[in-house]
Amino acid sequence: MSYALPEMPVVTESRSRGCFLFSPLGCIFSAITGIVGCGCLAIVGPIVGLGALLALLFTTGQTRTGSERVPLENVMRLEVVDDVATVTLRSGPQNAVLVDYSLTAYGFSGANARANLANMRVVAERRSDGTIGVYLDDAAVDFSFYDLSLEITVPRNMERVFIEAGGDVRVEGVSADFEIFSDGDDLTLQDVEGRFVLQTDLFGGIVWSGSLAPDTQNRIETDSGDVRLTFLTRPDVALTVNTRSGRVEGCPEQPAARLRCETMLGGGGAALDVDTGSGIIRLSTPR
Repeated sequence: MSYALPEMPVVTESRSRGCFLFSPLGCIFSAITGIVGCGCLAIVGPIVGLGALLALLFTTGQTRTGSERVPLENVMRLEVVDDVATVTLRSGPQNAVLVDYSLTAYGFSGANARANLANMRVVAERRSDGTIGVYLDDAAVDFSFYDLSLEITVPRNMERVFIEAGGDVRVEGVSADFEIFSDGDDLTLQDVEGRFVLQTDLFGGIVWSGSLAPDTQNRIETDSGDVRLTFLTRPDVALTVNTRSGRVEGCPEQPAARLRCETMLGGGGAALDVDTGSGIIRLSTPR
């Protein structure tokens, strides 16, 4: 039995300097630690806030771009996990997982940032159960901040897609059993089909357009972000939509519904629960 080996990564390195403060992660980090720092200043006077200190130290960024390719065999499953990454997933013609990435490591000097970058690598590998796993290996780095952007291409029909990411997530033209958890501002799925478990934290919103697989249990949840759902085909679903302090717009057969919409469309072969704390939920179904 023979196996196709993954293609060797194609890597280019940019030596341009960047500022961690102006990266997406840097904005969040500075805001959080800056608040902590202000509290310290109010208590102890001359002590400089931790956020300001770290922001001054980690001001240099080094970037590397590259590609990883792993052929798919009998198992059509993908798992992407990273605390920082923004992820874009699209369908393509090849029977493989293709990962194009841009990785920026930050340090307190150019040499430190380059050393951190040299000890980080984006991994795309086939695991023992056949799942293709994508993640950042930074075990050799003692302490560093980074930004990671992943653009992943897979076949149109996948068995399972699991994504847990700290940044925005976008999926286009893929059919699968989806579980996606995002800490970013936007979770967007367009022209998708399958079973869906989608969740965003903080103010993250969800935009979804697609179709539900028959006889599936689906859940879409945000803390306070808005949710927009567009069914591309006439749905066959038992639909339950709930917002505690926002509003519901476009509830089929219940146009007056404002906080809760509970209805059966078609034969109700699939089930979909949508929940948000204070966001607006907008529904659109074909006439």
